[in-house]
Amino acid sequence: MKINYIILSVLFVFSGVLRANSFNLPVPVGTIKGAHVDYEDSDTVRIVVGYGECSGYYWEVTSVAMLDITVTPGADDAVYFYIDHSASSYPSPSFYDSLTEPVWSDSAQGWYDGEDRCVGAILYENATSSLKHTRRIGDVYYFASQIVLDDNVNPDGTYNATTKDVDDYAPVMTYAVEVEMYGQDGGDKMAARAHAVANPYSIAGISGYHKGQATGWLYTGSGDRSIEIIGENDDENVMKCRMRGYRFERDAENDLEE
Repeated sequence: MKINYIILSVLFVFSGVLRANSFNLPVPVGTIKGAHVDYEDSDTVRIVVGYGECSGYYWEVTSVAMLDITVTPGADDAVYFYIDHSASSYPSPSFYDSLTEPVWSDSAQGWYDGEDRCVGAILYENATSSLKHTRRIGDVYYFASQIVLDDNVNPDGTYNATTKDVDDYAPVMTYAVEVEMYGQDGGDKMAARAHAVANPYSIAGISGYHKGQATGWLYTGSGDRSIEIIGENDDENVMKCRMRGYRFERDAENDLEE
């Protein structure tokens, strides 16, 4: 008896340009699912299960990968984690850490340094010589302890830049930061607000009487991430602005457009 085998070719249709991976299957440019970089301890991260495309090749992380950091910033700065394209035996990727900021590539639809794709980043604290304890939920990274951008400010009724810059604490891919504002006035109306310089329509804060505290997200885009704060001119000199976390996407540039 003769058995005829029929090989079915399944065509995957994706929006955008297709690249062939090492298995000659179509993979959309910029694909990245899972493979998030999470804080493990003061000098170690874990890269969770996931898959994606890097410089035209399919890769996958089939079990949690641990990676010790080898770089030491001279100040508070993000440590970036990359797929080492030339050292990878696809579909198994090789990872490394770096202080080099990735650059968005329109053609590759991802954040890259040369042919190496960035899969994530975590803040390094110079004062403690360690990674900052961070908890990830989806694509949001929350600090275990907030970063004080400004403290005991004397508000004057106009927007002013924070003493510390968001850019020093958020990876280059960041497009939104969560801030906490606090202000008070012993017997009158008070206000404590922040806005993104590049997107002044994005405002977080509170107005009320006596004192108030509120948190909110400022959508800055991935260009100028600086923020400014404002309070009532006669408020007490205790206005505070703290950064609670940041959000970034690994497959989008998130530029602000008019």
